[in-house]
Amino acid sequence: MRNLLVALAMGSAVVLVAAPSDAQAQRAGPNPIAVADSFYLREGDPGRALEVLRPLVVSGARESGGDPQLYDALWKAARASLTIGILAEPRRGQAEWYRLAEEYGRRAVELDSERPEGRYWLVATQGRMALRAGAVEASSLAEAVRAGAHELLERDPDHAGAHNALGRLYLAVLSLPRMYRMMGRALAGRTTFAEATWAAAEQHLARAVQLEPGMVIYRVDLARFHLARRSWDAAATDLNVAQALPVVFPADTLFQREASQLRRRIPTASR
Repeated sequence: MRNLLVALAMGSAVVLVAAPSDAQAQRAGPNPIAVADSFYLREGDPGRALEVLRPLVVSGARESGGDPQLYDALWKAARASLTIGILAEPRRGQAEWYRLAEEYGRRAVELDSERPEGRYWLVATQGRMALRAGAVEASSLAEAVRAGAHELLERDPDHAGAHNALGRLYLAVLSLPRMYRMMGRALAGRTTFAEATWAAAEQHLARAVQLEPGMVIYRVDLARFHLARRSWDAAATDLNVAQALPVVFPADTLFQREASQLRRRIPTASR
C-alpha cells in the first residue's frame, strides 16, 4: 500500500488503462472512467481504480483546456483515495491518502463548483482528517466540513451524504470533553459548536439513513449516536441492520466489522 502511494506521488504508477485521446477513443477499448468504476464497485479494489484514473487527472492538470472527463475522474479519484485511507492502518500511510483525496476533491470543486460530487468527497475526506488532526487543524477542518455540508444541502436538501457528514460532525463535537469543546470554540469560532446539539446530530444522522437505508456506514454512524445516548435498543437495531446489509462499496466489510465491535458496548440484555 505504501509503495502504491509513493508511486502515485512520484508520477510513476503502473497505468492499467491508458487515457485515450478523442481521436483514439473511437478505436480504443473501454472508457477509463467505466473501467475504474468496475474496479471500485464490482471488484472492490479502490487501488486499481485509482491507477486507471490517474492518467486523466495528471493530464488534466497539465492541459489548460481540460478533458471533458476530468471532473468525473477527479471526484472518483478522491473517492478511491479516501477509501484506501479508510482501509489502511493508521500508521501505514492513512494520512497521506487523506491528503491525496483532499487534493483531488478540491480540484474537482475548483473545476465545477455547481456539481455536488466533488464537494461531497472533499467534505467526507475533511471529516476523516479532522478525527486525526491536532486541535488547531481539527477546528479548521470542522468549520470546512460544516460549510461544505451546508452548501450541499442548500442545493439539495435530500443529499444523504451531507446529512451524514453534519451528523457525524455534531456527534464528534458533542463527544469531546468540555475542555476541548471550549478550546475548539476559541480556535475556530462558535458556529460549529453552537449548531452542535444532540437533537441536530440525531436529525441529520437519521435523515441520511432514511434517504439511503442501504448504506452500511450511515447505519453504523446512527448506532454510534444511540450508543452515546445510551439508547441500547435503538443502537442494537441499527447495528443488526448494518451487519445484515449487502456489501456494495469496498469499505462496507470494514464498517460491518466495526458494527460487530460496537455491539460489545451494549449491555447483554439489550443485544
